[in-house]
Amino acid sequence: MITVRVNYNDTNANIEFPCDESYLYSKLAELHVPDEEKASPRLFVEKVMDFDELKCLEERFINLDELNYFSKRLDSFDSQGVMKFKAAISLGWLTTMPDLINLTFNEQYYTLIQDMSSPERIGKQHYLTRNGGISEREMLEIDFKKIGKDLIKSSQAKLTAYGLIIVNDDLEYERPYNGRTFPAFYYDDKKIGLSLEYKGEKEYIYLPDLPITIEKSLNRLGAESIEDCKLQFDSINYPNKEIDAILKKVLENDGVNALNALANNLKFYCTEEDLNNFPDIVEYVGTEDFDTIMKISETPDSFIILRNIWNDEQLGKKWMDDFTDYWIDDDLIIYFDFESYGEHIREETDGKFMDGGDYICVEEGMCIKDVLDRVERQTSNITMEI
Repeated sequence: MITVRVNYNDTNANIEFPCDESYLYSKLAELHVPDEEKASPRLFVEKVMDFDELKCLEERFINLDELNYFSKRLDSFDSQGVMKFKAAISLGWLTTMPDLINLTFNEQYYTLIQDMSSPERIGKQHYLTRNGGISEREMLEIDFKKIGKDLIKSSQAKLTAYGLIIVNDDLEYERPYNGRTFPAFYYDDKKIGLSLEYKGEKEYIYLPDLPITIEKSLNRLGAESIEDCKLQFDSINYPNKEIDAILKKVLENDGVNALNALANNLKFYCTEEDLNNFPDIVEYVGTEDFDTIMKISETPDSFIILRNIWNDEQLGKKWMDDFTDYWIDDDLIIYFDFESYGEHIREETDGKFMDGGDYICVEEGMCIKDVLDRVERQTSNITMEI
């Protein structure tokens, strides 16, 4: 966690990083930052707390989105990795936000040795950092003691408050952040990753999120509108491919904002079971209309799904067992016409037998239109109350 005290027109606030967009937006509102500046928030940092190595950011104007991206990257490392980055920063060579962001993409460029009890330990840790592992054969054949001694004598080794840090300057140093557009990075539970390409550069948005995240990406790309960009799914993390197909259709027909709104509904209204059922319900309703799909996503529990029901007779038996208080004596049940009863239920519930052996319907006495109209009325009431 990194806390900074920022100033905007003599108004101060402490902001904790990493954070989500809604928290950052609320902090900018608290500071009275105008809307036109929220898409690229560059504020004066008075003080950095909880992270002494970042004192270099004090008394400067800092892009808060860059600081947030760096904090998220740093938060993805374990304690040992964070310690190494602190040691690297303490060398004083990395003083800008692009420097700090690119540092998080170069974990192998630095080796941090905290146990300096023997040259062999130093050599082994160094080899492990550079190569990501050590085989049994390498353990027997490599002279780690010699490697350790050579490192201690070399100019690559620097003593810091965190231990001995070795700069592996023979390795290529990656600079994926160009100071404008952020490389792809999945941090939290966003279900959709979407790339936006404009004039050869790419930005990524992760949905669902606030609409301002789209505006920020466009701002970093220098694009005036989303229509100027080439859009492509980078990642979709829902439980089945049928949802993926619906999302792709929504993006194609209705655009990014519609896709974001649907992703938001799926997050807040749908359980894991609802998500599995969602494509089946959309198929049952039989529409690609975005407004209808949104209504379905707001109330998936208004629909009844019975698995492995192939015909009216099976439906009649299942319905009587699960949805009625009827009881028929075992001696009489052979005379009951379950097929006709199932046909009656299908008519009363606006039901359909779907491919794959599923029966989908609404509650008795209603039709699909009734359910969708009810959702619209509920949504209107909520909007009026807000």
